[in-house]
Amino acid sequence: MAAKVRAEGGVPDAQVIGDTEGAVAWLRSHPYTGSKVGAIGSCSGGRHAFLFACHTKSIDAVVELWGGRVVMTREELSPKQPAAPIDFTRNLSCPLLGLFGREDRAAPSPEQVALHDAELKKQGKQYEFHMYDAAVKERLQV
Repeated sequence: MAAKVRAEGGVPDAQVIGDTEGAVAWLRSHPYTGSKVGAIGSCSGGRHAFLFACHTKSIDAVVELWGGRVVMTREELSPKQPAAPIDFTRNLSCPLLGLFGREDRAAPSPEQVALHDAELKKQGKQYEFHMYDAAVKERLQV
């Protein structure tokens, strides 16, 4: 199913935002849910978590794990993904933790992480980024 969705250009950003807002509302409607709700995602899920945090005030924190395609070229934009998430950084509504690979060459590359970092600094956002070496990733893959 995931391969089919990717082949069709991915989940539309508007759907990601709406579905996630619905999930947060559902969580908050339950008495056993604590007062804080966050979003976390890896790869495209990291992109989705960051995008959502820039389009809502309903979460308290966001974690972006190797968030692919937060920084996008014009050629990567599509009707389903009409803007790069980095373009919404000024609207980030909560603290962000980002974890990335220093030796990654695909999205996000260290250069893309540096652009993401610079935009967060420029917008005065509360965030923390960590870059990990390949040796650390290998130790984590037990």
